[in-house]
Amino acid sequence: MSLVTEALLFATQHHLHQHRKGTRIPYMVHLLNVCKILAERDCSDEILAAALLHDVVEDTEVTIEEVDHLFGEEVGFLVRGATEADKLDKKVIEKKEAGRSGRSIPSILYFMRAAWNSYW
Repeated sequence: MSLVTEALLFATQHHLHQHRKGTRIPYMVHLLNVCKILAERDCSDEILAAALLHDVVEDTEVTIEEVDHLFGEEVGFLVRGATEADKLDKKVIEKKEAGRSGRSIPSILYFMRAAWNSYW
């Protein structure tokens, strides 16, 4: 099974009963739209997988360590960049409290997310 297919199945399983705020639209529609935009720009499978997983740490019980383990360091790096620091692990929270940036390492996906949110 491809990395993108595995990410799609994983995201679907973990966002199964979630909807977009104030709507009845399944949350997966947002993730699929982000993935589609990136696929149309010939992005790598790692970026497409991260697009599908970019909210899984914030909105479900999945940890960033699970993402790293299941999908690899590159996907984990991109997901970290799109995840609020307080949703990551304790070490990231301690860095935030020490006065560092609220976000982890910037990534392509973080900027894509900002552009997506400003568009919609």
